[in-house]
Amino acid sequence: MFQHYKYPLSYVCLLNMVLIFARASFLENVCSGCKDKAFCMRVLGSDPRSPNAGYDELAGIAIELASASATATRPKILSLLRAAKDPQLISNFQTCNETMETLSILSEEHRNL
Repeated sequence: MFQHYKYPLSYVCLLNMVLIFARASFLENVCSGCKDKAFCMRVLGSDPRSPNAGYDELAGIAIELASASATATRPKILSLLRAAKDPQLISNFQTCNETMETLSILSEEHRNL
């Protein structure tokens, strides 16, 4: 069945494995510049688009994942902010809330590109 191909199937499989390794190596290279490489690999590696993504696509994936996390976290931050009595905690929760809001805006801008 495969004898009509110029290259044996084993070479095609090997080439495919090399390409997959090269993409994994690319992601590992990108994450090596992060403070927490394992976290970067785990988070970006969780998205099925990452193995074939370049720098721009990985940045977009990171923004989308961060935005989803911020969206899920924001109600808890607002709840903690409303309940806080300590001025330092109030300030910290306000800063956190503002950061989450900025992240949502950046995510929306990214979607509109």
